[in-house]
Amino acid sequence: LYFDGVINGFPDGSFHPERKIKRAEFISILTEAKSSDFLAVPADKLAYCATDVKDVPEHWFAPSSCFAKHLGWISGYSDGSLGVGLEINRPEALKIAMTAFGLEIPDNSEVEVSPFSDVKADDWYVGVASAAKLAGLLDGMVEFNAKESITRGETVQLIYDVRALSEKE
Repeated sequence: LYFDGVINGFPDGSFHPERKIKRAEFISILTEAKSSDFLAVPADKLAYCATDVKDVPEHWFAPSSCFAKHLGWISGYSDGSLGVGLEINRPEALKIAMTAFGLEIPDNSEVEVSPFSDVKADDWYVGVASAAKLAGLLDGMVEFNAKESITRGETVQLIYDVRALSEKE
């Protein structure tokens, strides 16, 4: 992703793969990985799309966040926010990335066997966990650890893998 111009790290040349990633950062990387055409969306849709998203330069993430919302990759929370300042957890990241790249996520009711021992039938992300496991995105994982925030390194690997899967289909 670095050589594709999707990520570039910090001004000092570091990347800090172990750092937890915020939703705004995740969505920004995702829109870059998708080579998103912001001109395809009306300019008035690229800012003020949620209670916690204003406009650039104050909110550098406004165009990517609003673009993702406009295309239905994200919907936000019941309070009208997108949670851009919050760390993103595994099910959220998987759902957003898989949706953006057009990978199929089954409805929870379609999943007959829990994909992981720590995923319960009434968890909102059952279909996400199942689809990700079947696609090979979670190889080697014994537990899903849904509440765990993902890191910058995990983000890059996830987006790389989801993009590669979508290119195969």
